[in-house]
Amino acid sequence: MTQAKHWSDHPALIDTLAQHHAAGVLRHGARRRFERLAQMRPSVRAQALAWQQHMAGLNELQAPVTPPV
Repeated sequence: MTQAKHWSDHPALIDTLAQHHAAGVLRHGARRRFERLAQMRPSVRAQALAWQQHMAGLNELQAPVTPPV
């Protein structure tokens, strides 16, 4: 009998969750579960940090805009 894989054993899913976490669109329980997993697994933490750095780099490319009054 083979044991079913846990969702955290799927690299494509972890990458997608890391992207969503960096963009700030993971909600409540999903965000907490992802952050808990990132604390326990260095590879997940590294993926999350890589996406955070990538997203931060996008801000640098954006020209400053003066908000309307």
